[in-house]
Amino acid sequence: DEEDDDGRSNSNNVRLLYVFCLVLVLLVVFAVVVLIRWDASKRYEPEIFVKHIVFENLYYQAGNDESGVPTDMLSLNSTVTISYRNRAAFYAFHVTPTPLELHHFQLKLASGKMEEFTQPRKSDRTVKTIVAGHQVPLYGGIPVLVDTRPHLNRISVPLNLTFMVKSRTDILGTMVKTKFYGGFICSFTFRGNKLGESLNLTNSCIYH
Repeated sequence: DEEDDDGRSNSNNVRLLYVFCLVLVLLVVFAVVVLIRWDASKRYEPEIFVKHIVFENLYYQAGNDESGVPTDMLSLNSTVTISYRNRAAFYAFHVTPTPLELHHFQLKLASGKMEEFTQPRKSDRTVKTIVAGHQVPLYGGIPVLVDTRPHLNRISVPLNLTFMVKSRTDILGTMVKTKFYGGFICSFTFRGNKLGESLNLTNSCIYH
């Protein structure tokens, strides 16, 4: 009887060892697969290009801020066109951008919210975003507008367009993710005689 008990015990031990080894091998294979997929996802950073901006209108007039202080007011409406490309063969990107903001040095003139979207694998899209400002108080922040008030078609104003795009891909549900963050600063000059025309920004943006 003792020999039978020893035999059963040894058999159980072998069986447990087999199960343990099998689980260990499966975990190692799973980890390797996840690492390979994660490494592959890191190789395919999304390609984002700011293509151009169009200023549809710009109005400059005297007015009062919210507290009643007299100052010059600016309203403008523009459309920014951005290209987004997903080169990955196996992953879609979930894209979450921050608002696009238009500044003259530190003075914010306009903003706009780009839509969130999911970009399928090996595909691209063109995204258009309205960037607008309404009755923005200037407090003398753009002196050139004062000098050319009667002739806005002669103005030349340096501007900066800034925003950030977060792209996330889920490698294994919500357990394993890869994220890419892209910040953009586009510096250009708006000229009044170009109102309504497309201003190419392809070579005017810094990606960081």
